Amino acid sequence: MGASNSGAQKCLWRPTEDQRLFAEQDEKKFLANLWETLPAFFGFVTWKTSSWTQLALVVDNRKEELLKHLNDNIYLDGGTANMEISDVRLAVLDGESSEQQRQTGLFSWLTFVEPRVTYRFDHAGHVVSTTAVNTDAMLRPPPPVPSLDRLGIVAKLQQLERAGQGDTYGFSMALSYSCTHVRPPQGPVSQAATCIVLLLHVEPSRTLVLTISASALGHDGTTEIAATAMSGREVARLHVDPWTVSVGNIVCQLAE
Repeated sequence: MGASNSGAQKCLWRPTEDQRLFAEQDEKKFLANLWETLPAFFGFVTWKTSSWTQLALVVDNRKEELLKHLNDNIYLDGGTANMEISDVRLAVLDGESSEQQRQTGLFSWLTFVEPRVTYRFDHAGHVVSTTAVNTDAMLRPPPPVPSLDRLGIVAKLQQLERAGQGDTYGFSMALSYSCTHVRPPQGPVSQAATCIVLLLHVEPSRTLVLTISASALGHDGTTEIAATAMSGREVARLHVDPWTVSVGNIVCQLAE
């Protein structure tokens, strides 16, 4: 399913700076690692054979499992342990534009037998397949990739970003286009696109995991205690006398 869209992944929008999981340079690493692990999460057969709408339902049904997977692996991709993902959703955005009036009722079956050519494009605008029905008339060159703005997808993306209220990532996971020419070469043209967006809602972490390390005793008998987040970022450093403080005292001082 997703293999044909490899390379389409990118960040569309980010939370406000104080809510971000990563530095911008680490987002590509996160997306690359996520793309590699998704087939195993969904199951390789499901990943290959399901539509994006079906995969979105799997995400909804297994949300807690996916959240744990994402949060357990954030720090491996350079993320901060101070933030966590609290909600995840896979949004399927469809858009279309047609020069032909849609047939209804008894005449709807005519659309299946009318001569037509359908071109399908990948995220980069390259033709990946061409299907001709009851015609051998092909466009040379193929039609241009339709505009996401014209198809209404840009407006839907903007609506999702506004709904995120500054604490949601929007990652493009896949993008595909199609163009169907009915009764070529003079007939009407319909265009469509599908954009898949991974939405990650973030909030301050409720559990901060730290690694505590101590240096060798100095000449004055004190030691230096350092607390490091799982991302590798140092969050606190103390000079203490190990003979006069307890572990509880150190934890309290680090918490401050």
